Amino acid sequence: MPRALMGGHGRAPASKPVLSPEQEWEKVAVMAPHVNWNQTSGQYDMWYSGGEQYEPDAIGYASSTDGQTWVKYPGKSNFSG
Repeated sequence: MPRALMGGHGRAPASKPVLSPEQEWEKVAVMAPHVNWNQTSGQYDMWYSGGEQYEPDAIGYASSTDGQTWVKYPGKSNFSG
């Protein structure tokens, strides 16, 4: 079963994942999110790991204006194994 990220934005956890593995490089899991508020752009920036369950091998990026709906950057970062 794919592992996905659950959102909460300081509230109770969302009823569905805010990110799920959809891109080929994400394989079966997305995990270990790091989210920052970007004052300049007025959005949240998220970097997350993707790959095999418990063995991520690439870093992805997504952005959101509300912390619940995320738009993934098409492709993986250059920090892949």
